[in-house]
Amino acid sequence: MTIFNAYEIERLQTLHGVALASFARRAFAFLADFVILCLLFIVFMIPVEMFLHSHDLIKSDKEIVFALNLNWYSIAWVVAYFGLATYFGNGKTPGKWLLGIRTVSLARTLHDRTAETIVIRDPGVRRTSKDAGEDDPTTPPDHPAGN
Repeated sequence: MTIFNAYEIERLQTLHGVALASFARRAFAFLADFVILCLLFIVFMIPVEMFLHSHDLIKSDKEIVFALNLNWYSIAWVVAYFGLATYFGNGKTPGKWLLGIRTVSLARTLHDRTAETIVIRDPGVRRTSKDAGEDDPTTPPDHPAGN
């Protein structure tokens, strides 16, 4: 028999009134993350490529390239970057951290960390001036995280 757990309703109530991240903020966070993951790819793959060439594990005319449509390891790199950064960053990738947003789970379960999630403005980030054309505050005055 499945028993209803009011615990998830408590989670939803704690998120009530929190400002959602705008599309522009999410898009810029994604672009920042994509630049960071490309730079990390270069930093990590140059030594790997040199090692593979020096031990004749790949042909000398072959290169390791970041191309999502040409090889499996580029896709694996993107999935690993976003997955690990979100997990270890507590919902914040480096790009989301720069833009002051994070992903939060609507239900506190470990079975699926991407389903039932929303991206919110991070209540821990305080701003001194108005953000680029956004009228919404970081947290509403009556929200517990804002106090």
